[in-house]
Amino acid sequence: MSPRLRTLATILALAGGYFCAGKLGLSWAYVHASASAVWPPTGIALAALLLWGWRLWPGIFLGAFLVNITTQGSLATTLGIATGNTLEALLAAWGINRFANGARAFERARNTFKFVLIAAVLSTIVSATFGVTSLTLTGFAEWNRYPAIWLTWWLGDAVADLIVAPFLLILMTEPYPELKPKRVIEAAALLFSMILPGYLIFLRGAAFSAEYIVVLPLLWAAFRFGQRGAVTSALIVAVIAVVGTLHGVGPFVHPDPNASLLHLQAFMGTIAIAALVLASVVSEAKRAERRLQVQDAISRILAESPSLREAAPRIIQVLCERAGWDWGAIWNVERPANELRCVEAWHMPSIQVPEFAADTKKRRFTPGTGLPGRVWSAGKPAWIPDVTTDSNFPRAPAAIKDGLHGAFGFPIKLGDETLGVIECISCEVREPDDYFLQMVGDIGGQIGQFMERKRAEDDLRAQRSQLRAVTDITPVLLTQCSRDLRYTFVNRAYAAMLGLTPEQIIGRPIPEIMGAEAFETVRPHVEIVLQGRPAEYELEIPFQRIGTRFLRGVYMPDEDAQGHVRGWIASIIDITERKRAENQIATLNKQLASDLTAMTRLQQLSTRLVQTHDAGSLMNDILDVAIQISEADMGRAPFSRRDWSAVRAVSSACSRRITVSRIAPPNVNSRCSTCWLARRRISLSEVRPKICCFIMRSVYEPPTKNLKSGFKSAPLISSRQTPPW
Repeated sequence: MSPRLRTLATILALAGGYFCAGKLGLSWAYVHASASAVWPPTGIALAALLLWGWRLWPGIFLGAFLVNITTQGSLATTLGIATGNTLEALLAAWGINRFANGARAFERARNTFKFVLIAAVLSTIVSATFGVTSLTLTGFAEWNRYPAIWLTWWLGDAVADLIVAPFLLILMTEPYPELKPKRVIEAAALLFSMILPGYLIFLRGAAFSAEYIVVLPLLWAAFRFGQRGAVTSALIVAVIAVVGTLHGVGPFVHPDPNASLLHLQAFMGTIAIAALVLASVVSEAKRAERRLQVQDAISRILAESPSLREAAPRIIQVLCERAGWDWGAIWNVERPANELRCVEAWHMPSIQVPEFAADTKKRRFTPGTGLPGRVWSAGKPAWIPDVTTDSNFPRAPAAIKDGLHGAFGFPIKLGDETLGVIECISCEVREPDDYFLQMVGDIGGQIGQFMERKRAEDDLRAQRSQLRAVTDITPVLLTQCSRDLRYTFVNRAYAAMLGLTPEQIIGRPIPEIMGAEAFETVRPHVEIVLQGRPAEYELEIPFQRIGTRFLRGVYMPDEDAQGHVRGWIASIIDITERKRAENQIATLNKQLASDLTAMTRLQQLSTRLVQTHDAGSLMNDILDVAIQISEADMGRAPFSRRDWSAVRAVSSACSRRITVSRIAPPNVNSRCSTCWLARRRISLSEVRPKICCFIMRSVYEPPTKNLKSGFKSAPLISSRQTPPW
């Protein structure tokens, strides 16, 4: 059937339904033949325009015209009434679409109040005013009856907008609940709790006024069965109450039948508003709870997953299971090729979609192509009620083979950038659900933040790996410490110096690793850097593990974004070997200077040895040089044998000979020894070689200590050798 024929058939069906409902309502017209307190056609007309659009207005006009032309009045009166009814429906539909979310106005409590104001209060004024004015102007109603007729007309239309229209809208837009045994039993109990009080109050005429007891089942229906249960219960109670009141039974019966219906309609309108608002609040709370559950489940998945590839199947599974979708996929944006590629797909275990899954895996979508491409280019969610009839769905043949129909997609976004797309497909034709699209839009932002966070973590991990590689190959000792005196980073050089690994150091207290004494050595510099000032030192630090080391360090404060010092970064150089080398060099330099001085004195002494003729002075000079070279305090020159006590050399300048006197051994029995001298002459040439030997020994033999006197002496000639004379 072509769209025009389909629209025409719908218009005719709407006209027929309007006509039948109108004749039923006019059968209860008491105040005037064209005005009834019960007027269901108003609710039918409003629901039709909200569900299928304003193009159906001719059906309303035709139905109203037929109802009134066959009742009472002229052609002009009928045209006026039909025009008022049509304008009423168009105005209400426009206002609700504009301000109250259209056919889904009852999803939120604030939109429910807007629906009541626009449809039940304001738009019905147009119909009542047009209708009653047309009747009075053409003489079919008296002017003094104008207020009563207008009130009846307005109230009948208003209650129809409050009971009939919500019932039809929710019946056509809300998904049918899954039938479970417990829910069926509860629904039967609810129905019984409505019918029994209604029967007793409105059909049997209870002796006590208990009409408000029917509110309890309405509350039950609203809390347990949502909007569908609330409007269905309100309609059932209204039918029972109208039937009882028309038969003259119930708390609203008055001598005037029209007054009875007015009181009844006022009551039913009040409880209908209460039921609608309560159902909206409950439905809104359940949706918020479901959103939190889905977001919480996805948050846990993202927190537990190391990458999107591992999280993707679980995310799709949660979306499909919680929202009743059968197949889902995640598409990733490939920037170099500027296309979308499917990275993961999932489907319910109860279905098999081999053709569609294979087609999806090999597909690449550019911006604007297919459902993923449309979502990518628009940057917002998109819904397709039936993909098999959509002109921009390249996978439609595969979807037809596997029995897939309804689909939606939403972007994975970070700010204004689209990072990917998630799409879900159902085996049923599904109408758009704005609330669900809003919920998944929030989820898309959440997943986008996860992807960006993982990307940042990967970059940070790479930077840390690169930094670790650089710090591990440098010989400089690097550390980072927190304000609570714990290591937060050390490089391998620092750990190796202590004979540990970085993992054994990081997170542990500094005094525990260095040792208490070592930490006390550097504590003054730590206190300086924690005050926000750099600190430098060159210290000998007694480590607990490795002993004393000479270190040169620089401490720099580590500040956060607010400028608060949270720790410090240290660059340290181990200068122990250098210090030892410097000490050795200083010792060698000192020894070299001493040797140079000795050599200079020896050279001077050698010169004098060749030139001198005074053996006594020469021996004194030799003894002085020997004392200086050996760094002794005093010295003696024992040219002796075991039976000799001492030798005295006396020079003879004229004959270039020296006289050597031998001192006789002392008397061991006396404290004062009596000495005798034995004299003989010795040539100086005989002594000179021995003097050279004496000089060399004075340099190279180590000094000894006179144990008795405490003086150091230089053994210029070994006591084991025979004296040279």
